Amino acid sequence: MARRKNNADAFAAARAAAEKWLAFERKNAKSEAFKAAKFLAAFALVFFGLNFFLSFVPLQFFEVPVAVAIKGFLATQSVGARIIATEPVIVAAETGLDVSVSYLCTGLLESVVWIGIIAASLGVEWKKRLAGAFLGLAGLAAFNLLRIFTTLYFVLNSDVSTVTFIHNTFFRAALFAVLVGFYGIWFWLSVRSEMTRGREKGKRQKKQKN
Repeated sequence: MARRKNNADAFAAARAAAEKWLAFERKNAKSEAFKAAKFLAAFALVFFGLNFFLSFVPLQFFEVPVAVAIKGFLATQSVGARIIATEPVIVAAETGLDVSVSYLCTGLLESVVWIGIIAASLGVEWKKRLAGAFLGLAGLAAFNLLRIFTTLYFVLNSDVSTVTFIHNTFFRAALFAVLVGFYGIWFWLSVRSEMTRGREKGKRQKKQKN
């Protein structure tokens, strides 16, 4: 009898623990789903809002600075060029190479995505989000020029198959990969510092109680 009672008690305890765990998981899942919904809603609001605003700005405003940088890079390769302010902007090299500086060459899409995901990271204090937005935009702009210069270097010094691979793979995918990497590093650093402050605050409160 005692053995059956012990088994029943153990079963009841296990059942209670399982029910408690399931209730916690359901609550946690709802909380995480709500956080994800808030993130997506904030991102969509900022992303589409910025795109709407930028639709009133001529693309040449973003393309010309990139074209100037390309012209400067070509000069380092002993290739003269002139800028033709059409849409898209054209950098016409003396060798006969015409570089079309389109919307995708400006890094504008990735920049808008960056601002959107930083703004939507509502769990991080606004000062860190503001700093992350500016630092990320600077990093994306620098890497965008690097990928353009790398592509042009291969255009000037390599065969057609290599140039095609570099343009279709590296040029199109690299900036988004860097964007994801930037966000991962920024978010980790932001959360780590907040967790460190939280632990230090907990230690101080514990010492005060003692």
